Amino acid sequence: MRKDWRDRCPQEGGPAAAGGWHPQPGPAGDQGLAGDRGQSVVQLKAVFPHGAGFVLAFEFMLSDLAEVVRHAQRPLTQAQVKSYVQMLFKGVAFCHANNIVHRDLKPANLLINASGQLKIADFGLARVFSPDGSRLYTHQVATRWYRAPELLYGARQYDQGVDLW
Repeated sequence: MRKDWRDRCPQEGGPAAAGGWHPQPGPAGDQGLAGDRGQSVVQLKAVFPHGAGFVLAFEFMLSDLAEVVRHAQRPLTQAQVKSYVQMLFKGVAFCHANNIVHRDLKPANLLINASGQLKIADFGLARVFSPDGSRLYTHQVATRWYRAPELLYGARQYDQGVDLW
């Protein structure tokens, strides 16, 4: 399938996403971020039909934060941690400013490119957030280890704070 990506978008010249292609049942959270996005959110490059669904092609990112931490020869420096946290907060602020709640922030969903820039990815559980608090959501989101307390207790009405836990 990577051959299809290069054939259809030769100006990009590379794989669509770290880890290859991932068919998705719907655009869920990516739809709200397809336009003018912050620099700390992975860029959607193209959408291709695939059977009854479609494939989302994102910019190439070399690794994720989980891999960086797992394979580090020594602990990250204070400057590295500060830089990653700053990029994460910028991405979260951008999502929340656009009424998107990610709901699955974890090291594996924080991708890092070759120049060390961190970007938020995997918007499969993201939803458009209703600021008036009238919308109910499922509490069964996010990886259990990273769930906010209100999600662990089964709350169906919550706010963007679940992304900051």
